[in-house]
Amino acid sequence: MKSRLIDAAAFVIGVIAAFTQGGAADNFAWPIRLALSLLCPGYFVGLPLFFLVSAIGLGSIGFFFLVGILVNGLIFGLASYLIRKAIEGQRVARIALTIGMGVWITWGAVYAISSLPRPAAPVDFSSPLAGRWNGVLHARRGDRSIVLVCHPRADSTLDGYLYVHGWDMGPFENGVYARDSLHFEIVGYNYSAHFDHTKMAMVVTVSGKSNGAELRFVSADTTRPTPAPVDLASPLAGRWDGMLLARNGDHPVVLICHPHTDQVLDGYLYITGRDMGRFVDGVWAADSLHFMIEGFRYSAHFDSTTMAIERSGKGMNQSMALRFVGADTTRPARGSLLEAVFPRSAIQR
Repeated sequence: MKSRLIDAAAFVIGVIAAFTQGGAADNFAWPIRLALSLLCPGYFVGLPLFFLVSAIGLGSIGFFFLVGILVNGLIFGLASYLIRKAIEGQRVARIALTIGMGVWITWGAVYAISSLPRPAAPVDFSSPLAGRWNGVLHARRGDRSIVLVCHPRADSTLDGYLYVHGWDMGPFENGVYARDSLHFEIVGYNYSAHFDHTKMAMVVTVSGKSNGAELRFVSADTTRPTPAPVDLASPLAGRWDGMLLARNGDHPVVLICHPHTDQVLDGYLYITGRDMGRFVDGVWAADSLHFMIEGFRYSAHFDSTTMAIERSGKGMNQSMALRFVGADTTRPARGSLLEAVFPRSAIQR
């Protein structure tokens, strides 16, 4: 009974290691990611089964991870069983354990060497692509400003920075360039362009739909663009308090607006004291604003004292009514949020 529990515990350890390596370790340091990869041979051993199922049209990325996790657990459980039998003197178990360990050590050494981080090739500053390009992206919801900073490297790989209406789109993936063209990907978006010394025509494709962009070369500066400052003179800048009107009752709202001089909007939104998350695609004009958070779209019209917001998404349409409180653009302290949720008299009681 005890030996079976040990084998079961080894199976669970293998499953946990494979589950962690399958995505939760993306933000870990490189040595930790490498160690987890070496502890997860199940992803490689399970590939034949995955390919077999894919051949009949039933494969998926979720199935790949499921197979890898389960096979890794079985490998750990089998290793526990063989170790125990080898200690008991069984010759077959010793031979199987020796062969298995030899294969694992050889595979681990090859994988570790191939996974060593390699220094990036130097940026080719003589390329006409190197530097900053500014332009306009013609999107479905209207034109958006675009800033592209290109780092064309000597080995024909490409990285850099891409900002759409002030928002950092993330690191380049699979970036390559040639004499007059480039291609890279960012989180499912494909960017392809042709360029000369002064202008660039880009096509952005996602889910089979494409948008065009035109850019012009600005300078050879390859540093990350600094964000535009907050326009503190705007009547939007500061804190707005109010209520979200819902069928299950009204909920207190605190909105802190950071309207930047390039029409980008960010800030903080709290509903019933809870931080709703990071602004996405935030833009503002003289009397209106728009942003998204976690699948909800927020659109508003405002003057110097009042704001009316429409919140839509996830099958809901709700309204907010807010009033300007002050020009403080800092993140609200917990005490002020508590006061917004509960009346001061209730807090004192």
